[in-house]
Amino acid sequence: MYGMKTTKLNQSQFANALPIQRTSSFTALILLAFCVSALAAPPWSPPATLSKAAVNAESPSVAISDGGASAAAWARQQGSSFLVQASVNLNGTWTRGVNLAGGFEPAVAIDNSGVATTIWSGGNVVQSSTLLANGSWSPPLAISAVGTLVRDPNIVVDAAGNVTALWVRYDTNGAAGVETATRPVGGNWSTPLLLSAGAPDEFSLVVNAAGDVAAIWSSFVGNAAVVSSDRPFGGTWSAPYSVAPPAYRQGGATIGIDANGNLTAAWRTYTQIRVADKPAGGNWGAPVTLYTSNSVSDLPVMAKTASGDDMVAFVTYVFNGSGYNYQIRTSVRPAGAAWGASVLLTGKNEYDSQLHAGTTPGGSFVLTWVDSNRLNFKSSTRTATTAWSPFAVIANGGNFGTDLGVAGNKAVAIWLGGSFQATVSTLSVSP
Repeated sequence: MYGMKTTKLNQSQFANALPIQRTSSFTALILLAFCVSALAAPPWSPPATLSKAAVNAESPSVAISDGGASAAAWARQQGSSFLVQASVNLNGTWTRGVNLAGGFEPAVAIDNSGVATTIWSGGNVVQSSTLLANGSWSPPLAISAVGTLVRDPNIVVDAAGNVTALWVRYDTNGAAGVETATRPVGGNWSTPLLLSAGAPDEFSLVVNAAGDVAAIWSSFVGNAAVVSSDRPFGGTWSAPYSVAPPAYRQGGATIGIDANGNLTAAWRTYTQIRVADKPAGGNWGAPVTLYTSNSVSDLPVMAKTASGDDMVAFVTYVFNGSGYNYQIRTSVRPAGAAWGASVLLTGKNEYDSQLHAGTTPGGSFVLTWVDSNRLNFKSSTRTATTAWSPFAVIANGGNFGTDLGVAGNKAVAIWLGGSFQATVSTLSVSP
């Protein structure tokens, strides 16, 4: 439920219409397709398959409420177009995926009352659909103005059910901007607000239980700044602030928020992983270098607990004697303490990517990733008082296109396998 939604895409523009026109990153998924054997092993639940096999599928998104109600969305190729599909699990059983509309890049959120909301790119407009009391989804509703392109929709919901969405839109003149809209519990979507000019390649949106919201974005192309804006519940968005000035190969900004609205950000600056903090109602502090090495090879993910503990995970490369593999490193900071040293989580024989992270109210971290060498979708958890658990295999056989949701004492993972089917599994997390 409340937490974060992160978009990390480096891709060219979509066409205004919805026939297939995918980018190199999407093509890479096709080349990774293998026959999938989606067999989640304990402690993950048996997998539930939500969609039929397809030629292609993309952008799986999953969310979970404190009570364990879950929602999932993805885009599936049917014929020459992509259709957004969605499914929910409100009482222990997942519904079969249903078509919502033509589109790409869906994002989903679900509140503690079981109200699920999906938004997606319709090519040139952001659209939304909400799960109705009768179990059907509402007709698609445009929540942005029409432009030449919209991309990277993100959505979060707080404990009361107030929804916040964020996306990038290119207007009819081709000018890009980060836009946001809100929907109060039981109300209607607001008029979109232009939060910042420009077109970031990735950004992160988070909310806490009280309804405080924060966003951060950057571009991993050339000399990019890291920029953030936040909004206390019932207040207005702050002016965009440059958390880090432009720097070579800087990007991948991600952000976390605690119960009081304190923020922590992490990003990559060429060969460094950096972090910065902003106390609620205060100003951003100076960036701090968490890790430096020429082996830094990917963008970080982070999670922040309600009590203020932080975890950052990122990937570095290693030579294994015949080629290069990619390992995960993690660093943890208890609330009020200093960051611990960055330590290796995975071994030198793994080829890791697609990191996702989340936290429970009790202070546990959940991390998922794909090990391409073994064609495994894996996970590990870490409580406030214990080290990372032995790795669990969520699925195997060539899995890609993954997402993770964590709330209450549950985690839910979604993945697309070689048959391009949306499949989910859940995990009980302690505490």
